[in-house]
Amino acid sequence: MINKNIIIILPMRSGSQRVINKNCRIINNKFLYEFIIEKILDIKLVSKILINTDIENVHKKYAFNKKIELMKRSNNLKGNCNI
Repeated sequence: MINKNIIIILPMRSGSQRVINKNCRIINNKFLYEFIIEKILDIKLVSKILINTDIENVHKKYAFNKKIELMKRSNNLKGNCNI
């Protein structure tokens, strides 16, 4: 039996430079982020998903899921980062 101790880190920004609001786009009556999170939740080897996001709907929808840990995205990670 394989020990399931894989943690997925999922950064998810509400704004996007190339595709505006891509994570909140609706595809087949679902937000793009829902497809991503649901697919990761289906992976049996994953023990935890850390989601760093400023999308309030993600925080509301997944707040009580024991497999997901939500982190508020800090202001310096929200905007454009021109280095």
